[in-house]
Amino acid sequence: RGVYLEELAIMMKQFHCIEALNLDGGGSSAMVADSRLLNRPGGRTFQREIMSAIGVFYHK
Repeated sequence: RGVYLEELAIMMKQFHCIEALNLDGGGSSAMVADSRLLNRPGGRTFQREIMSAIGVFYHK
């Protein structure tokens, strides 16, 4: 389960965040790591197109 917007705001304040970004939390929400899909939003078995993403990359 994710968090509701109000819960997220409280968490961000606890982490002393000055700015935060809330993205779509619906059926298009997905997490990928090492080219593997880590979750199945809504229990679906197909991939859904997304229009935007945030990438976090680590280079050694």
